[in-house]
Amino acid sequence: MRDSGLDISYALRKEAIAEKRASWRKATENGFKVGTYEELIPQADLVVN
Repeated sequence: MRDSGLDISYALRKEAIAEKRASWRKATENGFKVGTYEELIPQADLVVN
């Protein structure tokens, strides 16, 4: 999806971010923006679950 030019972010639970769980590590290691649902969804043009 990044190849399409979309700005891809990962919305994770606050606990996953605070504890730096595997989902957070994988997303940040691959250069994705990571934030909470409350931070990212209001400004998103598209949400895929």
